[in-house]
Amino acid sequence: MSECPRSLSNQTKIRIHTSLRKLWGERLKWKRSREKYFQSWAESIANAAKVGGSDQEELEWDSYDKIKREIALEQLQLAAEKAKAKEMARIRAERAAQRKTEKMDRLVQRRKEREEKFRKEVHTKTVSLADQIRSAKKRTEDVNGKAFSIASSGSSQSIEVSAEVRFFTVETE
Repeated sequence: MSECPRSLSNQTKIRIHTSLRKLWGERLKWKRSREKYFQSWAESIANAAKVGGSDQEELEWDSYDKIKREIALEQLQLAAEKAKAKEMARIRAERAAQRKTEKMDRLVQRRKEREEKFRKEVHTKTVSLADQIRSAKKRTEDVNGKAFSIASSGSSQSIEVSAEVRFFTVETE
């Protein structure tokens, strides 16, 4: 047709157009029927595979969805466990901090008690030191009294009397 450059009449153009449309319509119909047949064949095979034979178990076509739900459930459980573990760790940390503060309070209390005891001992020692000084004076008086009695019995002697830290020399004639 390209060799003969003739113009076609409108009637011829319409006939060609109609025959082509009819041909493409039939091809499309056959293609759709083949697709339909293939789809029904695939569905029948899938149903047979799902049901299985007498010795086979039925397949679960929603297993992917079930697995997906199980994974989501496991993730939720893990998140809950993590939250619970985090809460338990926080509680443990609080308890440990509380025990530590209580221990520090006890140590401070013991230290205060020791300091108070030390102060009482120092105070007691101070009082007892005064008592010791009084008793030392009393002893020196007693010793001096004895020294005089010794001195009166003998003729001109020198006697040393010791009372605690001090030395007293008493001379008799």
